[in-house]
Amino acid sequence: MSSSSVQNPSSPYSLLPNFAGENYDFWKVKMKHLLLSEGLWNIVNDGFTEPAEESRLSGPEKANLGADRMTDAKALSKIQNGVTATIFPRIMRATIAKQAWEILEREFQVKEYFSRVIGVVNHMRTLGEDVTDQKVVEKILISLPEKYEHIVAAIEESKDLTTLSVEQLMGSLESHEQRRLLRYDQSVESAFQTKLNFKQQKSFKKSDQQRGDRRKWNKGESSKKEDNRNHRDYAADDSKPACKICKKKNHDTSNCWHRGKPQCFNCKKFGHVEKDCRYKQNVNQAKKENDDEGTLFYACQSAVEEKDSTWHLDSGCSNHMSGNENIFLDVDSTVTPKVKLGNGAIVESKGKGRISVETKKGTKYVNDVLFVPELNQNLLSVGQLVENGYRLHFEDGGCTIFDKKRERFGDCICTDEEK
Repeated sequence: MSSSSVQNPSSPYSLLPNFAGENYDFWKVKMKHLLLSEGLWNIVNDGFTEPAEESRLSGPEKANLGADRMTDAKALSKIQNGVTATIFPRIMRATIAKQAWEILEREFQVKEYFSRVIGVVNHMRTLGEDVTDQKVVEKILISLPEKYEHIVAAIEESKDLTTLSVEQLMGSLESHEQRRLLRYDQSVESAFQTKLNFKQQKSFKKSDQQRGDRRKWNKGESSKKEDNRNHRDYAADDSKPACKICKKKNHDTSNCWHRGKPQCFNCKKFGHVEKDCRYKQNVNQAKKENDDEGTLFYACQSAVEEKDSTWHLDSGCSNHMSGNENIFLDVDSTVTPKVKLGNGAIVESKGKGRISVETKKGTKYVNDVLFVPELNQNLLSVGQLVENGYRLHFEDGGCTIFDKKRERFGDCICTDEEK
């Protein structure tokens, strides 16, 4: 169980919840509200990044930096003193509060949840209930929070749930979560650059029925690999009838983990109805999105040689961004997230705004573009495109773009150009 603090009552840490390795969820809630009460939670939740060159900061900026350092140090001290000596070695190398918090979350949150589920299952079995591992696995996947949705989709597509044990599921969830946190920590706004050289293609429709309704498009993964993997995982089940609910063949309808859950008629996903669909847009909004993003890919044709007009597709960039202030129609200077450039320097963007690009179908607009003066190229974020409903298929030195209707939209050619 989680032990209580035994420190001197006069100590500033005497009221800290003490985590000994069990009941992590309880400790997390207590510690979060303690940090909130002392004004330290924001620095834990948002993180703190040291500037690339402190010498270039102005006087007020240096003062703010000093205050942030002090706040982060206080938060880190609270977390360090809120764990026992057996837990402390796990976070002793953490240099900021956010890092220490996420190390504990990564290791104990999933384990704690699994322990509670297994405890309930064992209790049911002692009462004579026949609970199979498959049923436990399916129930766990159903009950995971929304932030695990992409992980659940990957596990459903890459694993045979009829033979997957609870221990294997736990290992898969932990490994996926570690990779997710690693990608989050590495807020690298660079990677390989892909100069766009799009040409209009005839519409090409491809059925996604065998991929499942919850299929996610993984950045940089070819459709051939997906098809091969899909064939490998479910070849043994080809003779089985498809589930009448989700249309997959790796389980029966009676054991479908979507059973009893409503299906949205808009996005075809389970768990909500159309009126609550977060992807649903009204007619005007849909038209606006089409104007904003519909054919932005054509902005960079091979005939365009000017540097300011050339855009690059970046797989490591989390946002569209540009260093050319002249192309912005408007900039919200209150939004200034920090980004990491290809040379390792961490700089602060000067705002987020809207730009216009000339396409074959006329002038189009792209929203949520960061203005980063130190950047010498215009970057289109693969992740942001995917979030807006596009699919990118990288294969044989090129990339094919599919729009929201899964129709072939355009191609680009990969080059070795770097920033």
